[in-house]
Amino acid sequence: MIKKAIRSRFAPAFFVSGVIAAAVLIPATAVLTVSGACYAYPPCAIYSTEVFGGVHPAGNSPAIVNEPTFSSPLARAAHPSPANPQQGLVLDAYGGLHPFGVEAAATNFPYYPGVDIARDFVLNAANTGGYELDGYGGIHPFAVGGGALPVAAGNYPYFAGNDVARKLTLLASGNGGYMLDIYGGIHPWSVSGFALPVAMANYPYWSGANNARDIWIDPAATAATGSGYVLDLFGGLHPFNSATAAAPPAIAVYPYWSADLARAAWFIPGTTPATATGYILDAYGGIHPFAATGQVTPPPIFPFGYWTGQDFARALFGG
Repeated sequence: MIKKAIRSRFAPAFFVSGVIAAAVLIPATAVLTVSGACYAYPPCAIYSTEVFGGVHPAGNSPAIVNEPTFSSPLARAAHPSPANPQQGLVLDAYGGLHPFGVEAAATNFPYYPGVDIARDFVLNAANTGGYELDGYGGIHPFAVGGGALPVAAGNYPYFAGNDVARKLTLLASGNGGYMLDIYGGIHPWSVSGFALPVAMANYPYWSGANNARDIWIDPAATAATGSGYVLDLFGGLHPFNSATAAAPPAIAVYPYWSADLARAAWFIPGTTPATATGYILDAYGGIHPFAATGQVTPPPIFPFGYWTGQDFARALFGG
């Protein structure tokens, strides 16, 4: 485990209803005073991960009982079990999947020894397997806990020799989803035997600019309709939607930086595109609330793992 600092009073400048405000700090009274108290959005199960594989509790969430630790910065993505945020898998750069908490081991995953090309993965709702994304857009099934290998992806975008694919989502049906590229492109993909999900009609796109960092899609999205948000490198959250779905509202309150510091976005469970609230993780480990127009901004989270000036933080999730 790499050494970390525990921060409870860090926040960036916030973008609030179109106005850049001065730096906003958590009040000095916001300190841990009660052992076991929850200082996060209930039920106090929020975690961040870093490039050496560590999984760090935030807001006084319970500690993780097991986690991978790499000797070099190899972690590329991490996701919890659909039923329990205190267990899941961490993806390394070569395609290896490593359990944390009491998660069962993954098997039959793609592996590229010494080649930094694995980018993201998704778990199916039953937590018996999922799909791993490589940088060129390839989508590869894997199993968990001795489960059967999922049906192979049948239709997906592929960018031969171009490391531009970054994030992967899976629809509730398990029959396909969407891939995010570094420019903001949102590409449908499907499991073999199923039609591609509907294309997105409106989405952010930065031609030639590596700006996209994360994606969230409505948990109720189907192959026929969908919407959500894309996170950019500065902390902005941009709505997207298919022609069959309403455009989500603009995000009114969110952190914003003039440098490449945003790394992940986590939407509070139960939120919808119309009621979006959650938190954004910065490169150093800071966790910052956001809220869509008309929604109540979530409370600050503290403490959290923090690595001053070091681009270590990678994923944020909870339950």
